[in-house]
Amino acid sequence: MAMSAQFNLREELVKAGGDEKAIKIVVATMGTNLLHGHNARAQTIFKRILAEREVDVRYNAEVVGIKSVDSLESNMSQLVLSESSKEQPPIKFHECMWCTSAGAAPWLTESTPFETNDKGFLTVRPTYQTTSHDNVFAAGDCCHMVDNPRPKAGVFAVRAGPPLMENLVACVLKQPLINHIPQSTFLGLISTGDKYAVASKGFLAMEGAYLWTMKDKIDRKWMEMYQKLPKMESSEQQAQEKPPPNVSAKGPDALAAFSAAAMRCGGCGAKVGSNTVSRVLDAVRARRAQQRGNKEYVVDYDDAAVIPLPKQGGGAMVQTIDFFRSFIDDPYVFGKIAAGEN
Repeated sequence: MAMSAQFNLREELVKAGGDEKAIKIVVATMGTNLLHGHNARAQTIFKRILAEREVDVRYNAEVVGIKSVDSLESNMSQLVLSESSKEQPPIKFHECMWCTSAGAAPWLTESTPFETNDKGFLTVRPTYQTTSHDNVFAAGDCCHMVDNPRPKAGVFAVRAGPPLMENLVACVLKQPLINHIPQSTFLGLISTGDKYAVASKGFLAMEGAYLWTMKDKIDRKWMEMYQKLPKMESSEQQAQEKPPPNVSAKGPDALAAFSAAAMRCGGCGAKVGSNTVSRVLDAVRARRAQQRGNKEYVVDYDDAAVIPLPKQGGGAMVQTIDFFRSFIDDPYVFGKIAAGEN
């Protein structure tokens, strides 16, 4: 981040006719080295590159805040260091970029019954089930895998996706869950901001411009997965599709409507029937009434149930049942469409 900012700012300054040396970058860290999650060889390479780029690195400098300083420049501030870092010379700046490690959301410990570790992350098993609730799953930076702890890195969150999906389905179907042991090492491609990069994996480390090219291609390919949507079927292909069983069961009128407008979603004919909806609402009404001892606790409107919330908070919860058939194989894209996201 520091070297990318330096490279960009110096380029902009030169374009404006200024002196690139006017940009000074200072990195403050509470540790005794940088990139503690990577091997010693990668750390040595970066120390050399930082020195070549004239980036000032302050080790053992624990930052606890910022304060304004008396200066001719009114926009000047200074980092506030902890008592253990008072021997460090003052670090004054015009702009500050905070780079911190992952932190757990406060609500996980403040308003949930889930077990967390001492840093507030949800504790999970190799199945990604939380240690306190079998029917609650978590993956990524919000959790800590007790048996196989890993750093908070995107590569582990991404790789957790497939086994997490399998276990969610298995949990619903009451089938055995699978354990997932994340990889212990991963390839890190770290840019130095000037189309040069350092590669780190396990005990190995390399550097070069070709590694930046590799990183650029990987990153662009990854982002394209979320930008380029798969091609949808043509109207001719949709017209050849057979009607679903629940449409056929509704008689010739429903079949005629389906054939006239062969939508992949099935239209209203694909919705859950009124009998099914009524049974579900009756079950919800009976259960809530039993819990509250109040037969009027649940009020149903056509295909929805309105459940008053506790008087202390007020309001009501509306539970509605509506289904339509998936018209695309990608669950992520389908979720974006269902959420109304562009």
